[in-house]
Amino acid sequence: MPKLFYKGGGGEKQRQKGKKLNAELWRQKALAMTIEGHPERAIATALGISKTQAHKDIDKALEERSKEWDGDINLLRQLQNLRYNVMLSTFWGKALDCDPEATKLVLAILTRIDLINGTIPDKPLINMTSLEVNQNSSGIANSMMGLVRSLQGKCTS
Repeated sequence: MPKLFYKGGGGEKQRQKGKKLNAELWRQKALAMTIEGHPERAIATALGISKTQAHKDIDKALEERSKEWDGDINLLRQLQNLRYNVMLSTFWGKALDCDPEATKLVLAILTRIDLINGTIPDKPLINMTSLEVNQNSSGIANSMMGLVRSLQGKCTS
């Protein structure tokens, strides 16, 4: 980051305040460039900082924004959940009646619901090839597996 020079008095306190403001401006620029689609390496080069510093600045800027936007984000998440649940209720019965298109739509909707709620695990809870439940999974995965097994017999006959 470029150094700030001050005219007149004020001493150390003024320089610290200036550095803080300068750092916030760099974080805002880094975040804006990220939103525009620039990779961290390009952001670092453009701002004259290291790639590590660019990464830290972007993370810090996102953290600051998340606190500011938390209420709005929750409202948006609720709205999206309502929309997806309406779609899900439309196709759920057809999927249970073995309609392949409805089943694809239901799975896609469930995936979207998991995405917006942040509930997608690092590793799949169920191995759909061997129909085994992951050892570390919750009771929900076991319940889903029971549903999959019951539908498997119904839809393949």
